[in-house]
Amino acid sequence: MATKYTNEGSCGECFEYITDACPDKMLTLPVGLSDGTEVSWEIENKFGQKWRGDSTVNTDEEIEISVDAFPEGMFNPHAGIFTFRALGVNGDEDELCEGIDLTICERDYSCISFSFTQITQVDSDDGGEPYGYHAPDAIIEMDVE
Repeated sequence: MATKYTNEGSCGECFEYITDACPDKMLTLPVGLSDGTEVSWEIENKFGQKWRGDSTVNTDEEIEISVDAFPEGMFNPHAGIFTFRALGVNGDEDELCEGIDLTICERDYSCISFSFTQITQVDSDDGGEPYGYHAPDAIIEMDVE
C-alpha cells in the first residue's frame, strides 16, 4: 500500500494523509499518540456530516476504526476529503469541545485530512508484463513474477 504524507503543517493545520487502499474492514490512521491511549474521535465528510466514536491507539501509534460504523461504501476514491479529529483521550470530557493536537512526524496538527486514491495498472512500453501501478502523484515500482 502506498501512502502519501504531507509534513508541512503546524499547530492548527491538518496532517494530509492519502492512501491507495480503501478500507475493507478497518480504517487505519496515524495519530502519533501512545499505545493503549483511548481516543474519542470525530470524522467529518465533505458535506459536513459527522460520525463519532471511541478507539484505542495501537503499538504503531495508529488508530483503527471499524468501517461498519459508517454507511457502506462511504470510503472510496470519489468520496472526497474526510477530516479526522481527536476530541479527547482517556475519557477527559474537558477536551471534547476543543479537541487535542496530534503529533505526527514531530509536528503538531489539530486534525488529519484523509482521502483515497484510485490505482490503475500501467503496462510496460513494450506491451509485456505490467511493471507497476499508477497513482495520480506517483508511480510505485513493483516486481512482477
